Amino acid sequence: MPDVKPAAAAAAGAKAAAGDSPSPAAAPPAPAPAAANGNGTPQKPPPVPAAAFDMPKPNLRGLNKPKCIQCGNAARSRCPFQCCKACCYKAQNPCHIHASMGMKDTLYAENRQQFNLESNISGTVDFIFGNVRTVFQKCRLQVRLPMEGKHNVIIAQGRNNATSLESGFAFHECVAEAAPVDDLNGVDTFLGRPYKNFSHVVFIKSFLGGVVNATDWVPWNKDHEVEETMRTVEYREYGNIGQGGDTA
Repeated sequence: MPDVKPAAAAAAGAKAAAGDSPSPAAAPPAPAPAAANGNGTPQKPPPVPAAAFDMPKPNLRGLNKPKCIQCGNAARSRCPFQCCKACCYKAQNPCHIHASMGMKDTLYAENRQQFNLESNISGTVDFIFGNVRTVFQKCRLQVRLPMEGKHNVIIAQGRNNATSLESGFAFHECVAEAAPVDDLNGVDTFLGRPYKNFSHVVFIKSFLGGVVNATDWVPWNKDHEVEETMRTVEYREYGNIGQGGDTA
C-alpha cells in the first residue's frame, strides 16, 4: 500500500524540490539615529542669553543722602550746616568737613601759572609756598594753632632772582583769619617771610583779621634779620581792611 503524506508535508517537499527556501524571520526595527553631539545623549537646546532677561538696575546713588538747605543738591552727611561744599564756602566759614585742614606746607604752588578761586587753605607754618606766578582770589587763609612756643607764617614765596617775571603771589579780595576750630590768643601770625632773597607777594583789597601781627612780615629767622634779603624782597599791601590791614 503506497505511503500517503500529509498535504502540508507534501507542499513543503514540493517547494524544497523546486529550490525555494523558507521565509526569513521579521527584521528588527532600525536603531534610532545617533544624537548630534555624538555621545549618545539627547541634544539640548542652546541656552537663552542671560541678557535677554536682565533688567537695568535703577541708579539709587544720592537718593538717600541729605539735601543741601541752600541749593537742594546732595550734602555731606557730617556737615554741621547741612550744606554742599559750594554753599558751605559761600554762606559762612567752611566747616571742618569741607575745609582742607593742613598744618605745614599745605599748598605747594610750583608748576607754570596758577589761579586759585574761592579756595579754603589752612595751616600753621609756610602753608602757601612755592616759586611760580599765582593769583589767589576770594580765598580764605585760615590759620591753625601751632606747636607750643611757635609762631605762624602764612606765605613763603620763593622767587630767586631779580629779573624773573614768572614768580610772585598776588592775593585779591581774600580773607586772612583764625580757623574757627582754634583759639589763637597770644599766638603771633605773620603774612609771610622770604623763602628766597627776591620773594614777591602783594595783598590787594583783602580782609586781614586781628590774628595778623601788626608788622605783617617777618624774616626767615624771626630772631635774626638778614639785611641783604630785606633789601631785595618785595612785599606790598593795597586797599586792605581789617585790624591786620592797617599799614600806618
